[in-house]
Amino acid sequence: MATAAHSNTTLVTRVGPLHADHIEPGQVVTGNPTSSSTLPGLVLTMLRHGRLTPGERLLDLATGSGYSAELACHWLGDQYVTTLDVDPYLTQAATVRLDRTGLRPKVVTADATADELLPDQYDRIVSMVSVPCIPAPWLAALAPGGRLVNTLAGTGLIVTADKTRDGGAAGQVE
Repeated sequence: MATAAHSNTTLVTRVGPLHADHIEPGQVVTGNPTSSSTLPGLVLTMLRHGRLTPGERLLDLATGSGYSAELACHWLGDQYVTTLDVDPYLTQAATVRLDRTGLRPKVVTADATADELLPDQYDRIVSMVSVPCIPAPWLAALAPGGRLVNTLAGTGLIVTADKTRDGGAAGQVE
């Protein structure tokens, strides 16, 4: 298990309603994967495209295991990092993991793809969850001059967008 966790591989962490840390060794689970630990190399690439600078406020979307939040805390300082996931179990488990390393970012349980406002305004939003199009609340939560990084669902494309003065965004495929 430790070898897999430290490899540059995407790992399925939930199938249907069952989280990987609730499955017994040898237990057979069937269903659709509904959560994963994002490929570490992709996490680093996404954070680099975010052009993170110490002191900037970051929203890390899709907390998952807490890996991307941990890296961001080391770059920015944990007081500048908010991490959000729709799954209450994942946010609780990530909070415990991060706390064990002495990091205490703000951890929020919410659905970032819903048409609801996000909990604050951010200089950077880096999303580890692929979406078919950028939800309007993400752009609303992005501070003027802020930067958004995301992958588009069904593609291998990383998209970056910088918020413009008129409240829109200018972006590109990386």
